[in-house]
Amino acid sequence: AISGVPSDTSGECIVIGYARVDDPNTAIRIQVQMFNREVRSAFPTWTQPWTGNNGKPFSHADTISFVMSESVLRASPKHITQSRICYQGRLSFESLKMITPGFLLCRTIPKDGEAQDLWLQKRMAILDGLAIKYRKQDVYVLEAYLCDHLISKQASSVQKDIYSSPGVEDRISNPLHYNLFQVSQNVYECFYLALRYDIHNGTSVFMKCVSRFLTMSVIHTCGLSLLELKRLHKLFLRGVLEHPNTDSVLVYLHLLSQSPSRAAMYHEFNMNTYTKQHDDYSMSVVGVSDPKVGLVPAHLYDFVALNLGENYLVSFTAEQRLKIATRLLDSQFPSMLIVHSLRYFVGSDFTFFAEYLPLLVAVQEGKESIQESDLLRVVKDYHRMLIIYRQRVVMEDIEAYSTDRFDLEFMSPEFCQMSIQQHKRMYILLMHQVFLKTVSERALECGMVKASALCNTLLKSIDKEAVPQPSRIPDYISSWMSNDKYSSGAENFDFSIFER
Repeated sequence: AISGVPSDTSGECIVIGYARVDDPNTAIRIQVQMFNREVRSAFPTWTQPWTGNNGKPFSHADTISFVMSESVLRASPKHITQSRICYQGRLSFESLKMITPGFLLCRTIPKDGEAQDLWLQKRMAILDGLAIKYRKQDVYVLEAYLCDHLISKQASSVQKDIYSSPGVEDRISNPLHYNLFQVSQNVYECFYLALRYDIHNGTSVFMKCVSRFLTMSVIHTCGLSLLELKRLHKLFLRGVLEHPNTDSVLVYLHLLSQSPSRAAMYHEFNMNTYTKQHDDYSMSVVGVSDPKVGLVPAHLYDFVALNLGENYLVSFTAEQRLKIATRLLDSQFPSMLIVHSLRYFVGSDFTFFAEYLPLLVAVQEGKESIQESDLLRVVKDYHRMLIIYRQRVVMEDIEAYSTDRFDLEFMSPEFCQMSIQQHKRMYILLMHQVFLKTVSERALECGMVKASALCNTLLKSIDKEAVPQPSRIPDYISSWMSNDKYSSGAENFDFSIFER
């Protein structure tokens, strides 16, 4: 990257260089800060080369996500010894059984591919009744489960390890074992029960465990971990609004603003697309807050395909991106794990954060006000993530956004499909505008002048901001871009590189 820097360079300088440029999967753009030819720092820049080695430009989504790859985990295996569900450095079924609260093992199992709103409503009603009867010693067991090191840090990864273990197919046929292995759902229900217990008894178990999770939990690659954390974050958000502690909202927003898993809350996934039909209602209504939809693996594949990043949106067709996402997921997750994990999601898990944030800003009776500095940080992060999401939706089907759908025959299949695609962007933009406008008004009412002014400024430029696009490697550098081997584009691309 610095090979072209003159040998007599002195003083401080910044060099933009390229390395490993002979292959599209390794080429990287690097910014190097030097002083008298001594390298002080070097890091990947934004606008990575087209189909660069990390698959996307180095953007804001990357800077706040802290996504953990498996190579990171393998490089630091000792941390699992802090968990009580491990024995001799390995996950132990018996140890997991010992620390799992008993109420989690006897629940019914929802059906695949169906909207689970009614199932969830009935299950939460059972937990409401249980919370009234819960004793202190029961709470100690629940708290110990949530505060286990591995469960607090990477519950989704624990469940993946269980499903990847030899003989799990035989064990999971037993409903008790099946429920034991649903670690992500078990965590969700423990938090819900802790919340109801606190409301009945004026305690702080829920807030203590929320603080731990927001501080410790990390996102893992390939999308499933992110969606499961998104669902959990929504429970946290709704919970702090109900919690009896006067500082619950204040503490929550402060922790969220710097949480390593905050991107799970800010990454949106518009599920309205999957409920639309070719009818008058679907064509006239852009979207609703909580569409009734049962999640299936195809939804996860779509989510991953869109969020591969801008380089993939530029370089590959929709079919090729879906093929990449499928290979990534199928090579890293047992198919049974994906199906079982998605059973528990409901449409309201994907209600945009834009609808909730104003509720945190408004001063509620008996609640302490949030800190303006925390609100500023959250608004900036979430605003940028919505910009990224809206841009990616446009990039996934550029033709749809350069065509007037009313030039097509009204209510024809082409018109309906075009409308559904265009509604994706409309809904994101609508939520973005509502979020900025409402937060601005609520912030001003609470005396947060800077936050209100920031929202107004962002609202005025909402159509002008964009994520940096992938860049070509300059022509004066001999690279893969001038190699005839790659001139045919992505058609002959070896997709096996996306498998383990």
